[in-house]
Amino acid sequence: MKKFLNCTTRIISGLILLGALTITAVFAGGILRVGNGLEPWSLDPQRVQIDHEVAIVQDMFMGLTTTAPDGVTTIPGLAKSWTVSKDGKTYTFKLRRAKWSDGKAITAQDFVYTFRRAVDPKTAAPLVVNLYPNVKNAKAINQGKLPVTSLGIKALDAYTLQIVLSDPDPLFPNTLLQPIVYVVPEHVIKKYGDRWTKPENIVVSGPFTLDKWQSQSFIQLKKNPLFFDAKRVKLDGVIFYPIVDANSELARFRTGDLDITATIPSGQLQRMKALFGKQVKNFLIPATYYYVINSKNKKFSDIRVRKALSMAINRRIIVNKMLKGGQIPAYGLMPPMIENYVKASKKPHLPFKDIPYKKRLQIARRLMREAGYSARNPLKVVLKYNTSKAHKKIAIAISAMWKRIAVKTSLFNQEVTVHYQDLNKGNYEIGRAGWVADRKDPWGMILVLLDDEQNLSGYYTEKMLSLAKQARQTIDQKRRARIYARIEKMGLDAYYFIPLYYYTTSYLVSNRVVGYRIPGVLDEYLSLRQ
Repeated sequence: MKKFLNCTTRIISGLILLGALTITAVFAGGILRVGNGLEPWSLDPQRVQIDHEVAIVQDMFMGLTTTAPDGVTTIPGLAKSWTVSKDGKTYTFKLRRAKWSDGKAITAQDFVYTFRRAVDPKTAAPLVVNLYPNVKNAKAINQGKLPVTSLGIKALDAYTLQIVLSDPDPLFPNTLLQPIVYVVPEHVIKKYGDRWTKPENIVVSGPFTLDKWQSQSFIQLKKNPLFFDAKRVKLDGVIFYPIVDANSELARFRTGDLDITATIPSGQLQRMKALFGKQVKNFLIPATYYYVINSKNKKFSDIRVRKALSMAINRRIIVNKMLKGGQIPAYGLMPPMIENYVKASKKPHLPFKDIPYKKRLQIARRLMREAGYSARNPLKVVLKYNTSKAHKKIAIAISAMWKRIAVKTSLFNQEVTVHYQDLNKGNYEIGRAGWVADRKDPWGMILVLLDDEQNLSGYYTEKMLSLAKQARQTIDQKRRARIYARIEKMGLDAYYFIPLYYYTTSYLVSNRVVGYRIPGVLDEYLSLRQ
């Protein structure tokens, strides 16, 4: 699922892998204890947007599709099957005879309600843009131009759902993996309003339901006996702990209080491997860590300034000397794990990628001088990042690099939800962000360069939008990839987007968890499998 990353941690999520090889939980009470990084702001599927929220929601709710045991392949979820019209625009889903956790039947009308709620501007769903290129009229409805009833979705009968797309999309079932279209209970939301996700009110469709939520302490889930595939759920429950400090989390893992951590302390991968051996999990994920420059701020209107800011950053120092977690320096948007894209040799990248850093620094200084800046007259910028020791460490290092090209940087940190709200509103000068794609199609990443909320810089051109529309109407994957590559190059050439590195994920899984296996391409693991 496409979502913002709150920090340099793994993405914990609980997509249901039907038919997955289950894992035997040998620890006390069949309860899996998981470090989750941060306290969630919401557990409403249509309102989550950060990885630590999605982690919990994916254990409680489900959509039409889910993920196979390989962690990559999309398979039926609450839909048992689907067909596609000849023009590729109409999908017809046959639903399972599934139930809500209160015993009521889950019907096609529940999905109609969910999709309409997702695009309704009153809901203010932060990731509604994920539906823009797919479901007919989704964007116009969300922008207040059409009523929600005009959305391309309808119930043909109690267990048959029809969804009409704006353009043909053979990968549409992958879009349905996202929490924004996990089915939610209309009867409960209408009764309790925003209080519907409280433990005493919540009704779910997934393998676990919310048992207890003690703010800033823990969120406890218990098994949902009415989940349609409950016989495969081996756990009695899952407890998520919002532990912000990686060292505190590590201490709890060492004492046996945690079975899985959210991360490991920054820069300590090798030490962790020496201490914990195979309990350490580390691998690349399809995500990019980057800075954005506010295109509406006049102090960045000179492209020479933007180019110099990007050139002056020594990405190898950040990755190899500071993070030490196997991350890869990034000179483009698209991570190497994204499939259905152009070959690596043809992948767009910043033109200074192969210039030695000392030479790049010289060029950056010259660009700043030409733009009118010097040690006596430095460019003053404010760099915002969400609260995290790793983000702070990187920001301090980059501010020192920028100082060498006559840039004076003030650092400003905020809680993650407020941080992203400010970036979305354009209330920043330069901001830190991270983005993960949920699918093989490059569209999952290219969104950050287009006209939606994921484009935090606010920069795009009509040509980029025209190409994006052309790509969405192109079924041939190779041709589509070439179009996406053109969009990426245009975005990079403008220098409002500063890629820094491609993510890895590093965390610990206790030997007490028997049978655990490395997640799929999206770093998703199933509590169902534990």
